[in-house]
This record gives sequence, structure tokens and C-alpha cells, in this order.
Amino acid sequence: MPINNKNSINKNSSPVDIVFQNPLRLDIILLLRLYDELNVTQISKLLNRSKATVGRHLKALQEVKILTSEEKQSNRKINPLFYSLSNQINKFFELNILADFNISEDMEENRKKFKQSLNSLKTILRLLQHAIGLLNPFLEHVEGKLEEKVLDYDFLSYLFQETALNLHHFLISEEYEDELFKIYNEFRANIEALEEKSKMEKERSLIFVDSLLPLRDMLKYRGKKKE
Repeated sequence: MPINNKNSINKNSSPVDIVFQNPLRLDIILLLRLYDELNVTQISKLLNRSKATVGRHLKALQEVKILTSEEKQSNRKINPLFYSLSNQINKFFELNILADFNISEDMEENRKKFKQSLNSLKTILRLLQHAIGLLNPFLEHVEGKLEEKVLDYDFLSYLFQETALNLHHFLISEEYEDELFKIYNEFRANIEALEEKSKMEKERSLIFVDSLLPLRDMLKYRGKKKE
């Protein structure tokens, strides 16, 4: 039986749908992607939410196996529980490139593989949409800092000189697709190696996003009704 109101979880839903039912759950997922594991006190401080509210969502997400927890020894009377993403939910953030796709296989089997890849892509995009949505209040904070009598040079230099905040886009012709992927695969390998090194750090603060979108087709099919 689901928990009531906006904190409710329909256990017949997929793990991904359950995560996206509430913005706070998305915040928790993003934090655990950054820190790998956190306890309820750490999460409540980082999100500026009460421990009771955070604890309810952690418990609910753990019940449907989206999160796992581990008790760790401490000097306190009660050892804290540290939460992390389960292997099940982590798989939703790994886009399946269909390396084992074979056109000679049964069509329905291939259809299933394509749907799995599409679901992974949709999950990643939904999480990124939430992350990008967090930009607006952050930018409002930056605007407020710029209006202060004394500029916070450390904060502003971090953003604009060390490029912690930047958005770039490039438009590439299809005739250069092979050359593009040759460059991209080398670049991605370097980024993945850097991520592995970063996992050794106690705290991570940056999310790096890269994308390749079929813009022409996206514009072409925008608003097109299903027949």
C-alpha cells in the first residue's frame, strides 16, 4: 500500500518513475551521484531540509531498492546509516550503446533492445533537466552577489575565470561524423579516466555534461502528432 500524498510511492511503478515523482528525490539522487554515499544528517545540511523530511524519502526509496544503506562505526551511541545508489538504479544512468545489436536477430528482440536504450536515454535526460532547472535560483544568487557593495572576488573568479560555469554548443555536418567520433572517443576516454581518479576524492562538486543531438530531425518532428 503506497504512502499517502506527495510523498507516496506506488510500488508498481518502475524505480525510475519513483525517483521522478518528487523533486527532493531527484536532489538526493544528484547528491549521491556526486558523493557516492551520505548519511541523513549530511544530506539534510547540503539540501537545507529537515532530517525528518529527508529521512522519509530515504526510507521510501530504500524500500523499493533504489537506495542501499550501510551502518558505519562511530563514536556516537547510534551508528549512522550511510546511503548510496543501488546497482539497479545506477544501471538506469548507463546508456546502452547496443554493442551486441545484430540485425539478423529476431525483430522483437531487437525492438526490446532499442526500447531499453531509449529508456536509459530518457532517464538521463530527465535527471539532467532537473539539474539544469537548479541553475535559475543559482543564477539569481549570482546576480545578487553582483549587486553587493563589495564584490566577492573569490566566488566570482571561481565561476567565470576558472570556468566552473559554462555552456558551449557546436553544430557539425554529418559528412564529418566519422572524424567527429574519432575525436570524441579519445576525449571521452580521457574524461572517464578523470572521473575514476575523481572517485578517490571525498567531495565532488562539478557535473560535466556532453551531448550529441540530431537537431535537424528534432526540429522537423517538433509538435508532430501521432497518426
